[in-house]
Amino acid sequence: MPYKKIIVLTFSLTYNLFMSSQTDLTASLFNNGDFEKGIHVDWQLELKGNAKANYLDAGKLESAYGGHAAKVVVTQKHYMHHVALKKVIVYKNICGKAMTYSIKASALENGMSSIMRVNAYSGNSEIIDYAQTQMWLERDGLFKVYSLTFTIPLNTKYLELLVWCGAKKGTYLFDDFTVNR
Repeated sequence: MPYKKIIVLTFSLTYNLFMSSQTDLTASLFNNGDFEKGIHVDWQLELKGNAKANYLDAGKLESAYGGHAAKVVVTQKHYMHHVALKKVIVYKNICGKAMTYSIKASALENGMSSIMRVNAYSGNSEIIDYAQTQMWLERDGLFKVYSLTFTIPLNTKYLELLVWCGAKKGTYLFDDFTVNR
């Protein structure tokens, strides 16, 4: 009997250490992905051309989980996706590794589209590589998970996560951004 207890205890400790190190790693790589610290902490809305939009806290009723989410209300569209929710991420010692970026997204109108993109920048602030995925959003009350995997180039100084929207007027909801190796 004592052996079973030791094995269970060892498994439990190992599992907990593994899970906490994974959580700590993800948290250190990606702060405030769930917007629970506020929508303006580490995030900004960028408008180009004639695009106009409001950046709001979606609150508990319009979030995927928790009490906060990003709500982008596009009031004037511009060609393509000229409204961008963005975050700069500085990584240390993970160049050359594949990372999976995920987001939960929804909309308050039908037929909305958005693009999640990751840009890798050199020390000269030039884009050296990128990956992106298209997201088709419907007014169905459900957040869908969209993901992309990107291998970080060896000479990357920092990454920029962009969520483009604004090809169509309406309300876009984003929540629970995660990064996993």
